[in-house]
Amino acid sequence: FPKYAYKSPSALKVNPKPNVDVTIGNKTRLPHNLVAFQYDIQIQPYFQAPGVTFDSSKDQTFDGFTRVQFQMLESAYSVALDVYNLTIMSAVLYKGSTRQQLVSADYDNSANRITLVPVFFLQPNQNYTIEMTYSGKIMDDVSGGLYRSIYTFPNGTQGAVYATHFETFPDQYG
Repeated sequence: FPKYAYKSPSALKVNPKPNVDVTIGNKTRLPHNLVAFQYDIQIQPYFQAPGVTFDSSKDQTFDGFTRVQFQMLESAYSVALDVYNLTIMSAVLYKGSTRQQLVSADYDNSANRITLVPVFFLQPNQNYTIEMTYSGKIMDDVSGGLYRSIYTFPNGTQGAVYATHFETFPDQYG
């Protein structure tokens, strides 16, 4: 051990059978084979505001960086993250402080999910970190991601609030 992911991926239980339904609507749930213990999220939004200057082509968009630290509960040959309406610029996996070489980083448009497959299997009771840089569009509805909501003051002027739905887990599906 460690074995290479591309030699015997069927030897691992990658998607353990949870005690609950594994779909939400028509979307397969992420497996519960890890525990995330730290999320660091940085968002740089671009929108019109007094005294703010930026490249006008970026209006109603954002740049982001996310670091997710997690511990594996069991062996797996990949790790997946939901990335709704994001353009991923980079995704890096670390075991401890050592960068892991990836066999692939695949984006599934239909599920809005990125799957990272490292050369070596992810090991139970080991800490890992994923770092991603990305960009996205600020949405005008609450369908997910970063969105804005326009409101009107009693005097007729308009304002906007920018917010996000950072999903809690695992009880969001309970």
